[in-house]
Amino acid sequence: QALREACAETLNSLLFPLIEPVSAEVNIPRWQKVFCKLILRRALHLGEKPKYKGVMLRLLATTLCLCDRTTFHQQWIR
Repeated sequence: QALREACAETLNSLLFPLIEPVSAEVNIPRWQKVFCKLILRRALHLGEKPKYKGVMLRLLATTLCLCDRTTFHQQWIR
């Protein structure tokens, strides 16, 4: 549990500063594949468990801010 939380916190700390400079959509296919599919899916899965909810919600919000508009709207409504 502590390792997953530490990894999520570290990843969030690395991604969060990118939100402001990346004001336009990031339309790099590799970026979309890795961040918007892999990390988002994992954060959603772990966020369903009460013990990970706090840290995963922060990672989920950060990741959604770096995704394309379509992915953001699809996942935000969920």
